[in-house]
Amino acid sequence: MSRADLAAAVVAAGAAAPAGPPMLFVDPGFPADNAVFTPDSWLWGLSADSPVAADLSNQLKVFPEDPQFAARLPACFTAAGAELSLECVFASLGHPNKRGSQAYADAIIAGLRSVGVLPIAP
Repeated sequence: MSRADLAAAVVAAGAAAPAGPPMLFVDPGFPADNAVFTPDSWLWGLSADSPVAADLSNQLKVFPEDPQFAARLPACFTAAGAELSLECVFASLGHPNKRGSQAYADAIIAGLRSVGVLPIAP
């Protein structure tokens, strides 16, 4: 349903601005086998193994598996002594990982080729 609704929203936005640049909905085609927490996920999930998280003294048992977790963590504390922002810590959960990002890139490139913005690959 979300794919259909998003596609319809893009069509409506394009119809509202017919003189503007082309708009199109691109679907990366994530199958159910690549959902979060599946063995071949295309989305960032959670892990109990995190060397960075092991240094934290808190009650959390799982942490984001994305490689930017360590870099993002200091920003998750808004001030000295502030409590950890869970929204910040888990910001990557459910967002495309490297394979998912590649699926999005491939879909975007194909879409841009379909409307003539990019040339057709030889």
